[in-house]
Amino acid sequence: MLPLFLLANLMTGAANLMLDSLLVPDMQAIGIVCLYMVLVCCVAFGLHSNNIQLKHGSKQASSNVTKHA
Repeated sequence: MLPLFLLANLMTGAANLMLDSLLVPDMQAIGIVCLYMVLVCCVAFGLHSNNIQLKHGSKQASSNVTKHA
């Protein structure tokens, strides 16, 4: 999840560098947001469908905690 979050942040930064968000018309802004969502979802779906993990799963921290009666 973290790599996808970082990708989304990089895409947000790129959009902010390329566009002056205060001057973009409403419909164009909605289109940009929709394109942004589609791209992030396509990357997530592509990674999932190809069984690509960017970070190896680790045991949950709670499994290392011993339970006392």
